[in-house]
Amino acid sequence: MGYAQNLRTVPTRETFVDAPLDVLRSALPGPVRHVDPDQHVTIEGAKRDVVVGVVSGLLRSFRMTPDGRRHLTRFAKAGDLIGLGALNTYRGSSEAVAASTIVSFPVRALDAAAETDARVRQAILEAMTAEMTARDRIQFRLGRLWSEERVADFLVELSTAPDGTSRASSTIAMSRADMADHLGVTIETVSRALHSFQRRGLVRLDGAHRFTILRGRALRGFASGDGDDFPQPLGRRLHSGKGDLALAV
Repeated sequence: MGYAQNLRTVPTRETFVDAPLDVLRSALPGPVRHVDPDQHVTIEGAKRDVVVGVVSGLLRSFRMTPDGRRHLTRFAKAGDLIGLGALNTYRGSSEAVAASTIVSFPVRALDAAAETDARVRQAILEAMTAEMTARDRIQFRLGRLWSEERVADFLVELSTAPDGTSRASSTIAMSRADMADHLGVTIETVSRALHSFQRRGLVRLDGAHRFTILRGRALRGFASGDGDDFPQPLGRRLHSGKGDLALAV
């Protein structure tokens, strides 16, 4: 089994009965608020005064270049935490993808609780481990997968439940532009890949924001870079090794 497949099959919450966010909320109640789509939650470089927990909905975390290019570093779904760590400032900005509910834990109060409550310490460690595992997967995806393989891997990720099992039908809550900025490709590449997967009978697109996996093994095989599991090649591989130039369809 390859490195990419190992990352996909490691459960993120197998050690503890309660999810990290549930543990933190039981030990340290924080203010809950609702945020509208595109409303900012954290700002890159601002003082890290709270850790944000996603109660419901979806947030996007991103960084911007001086000339306006955006890279989405992660999507934080229900149960995820933003702002953990020892930095004094936020590494990136975050905002709501859809209407969401968040809870805020003051950093000082959270640090104090971690010193006295073993369950809080364990919850923080588990949340940070899950984030590191997700970042390892993203790094591998961007560094070693061809552009359309990245799209396939993202669909596999979206269809993976918290316990590591696969769901047949899943939601694409984010826009095609968000997907492109997260995967380091163009919007056209995302759309072309989705329709290509549908033509080959790997997935069924149930509108703009839902999909159903029809051939999970073949999709996972292609997402891991194993062309032998894909029914037929998407196109001729070029030798540039650069994002969208990697495949000519």
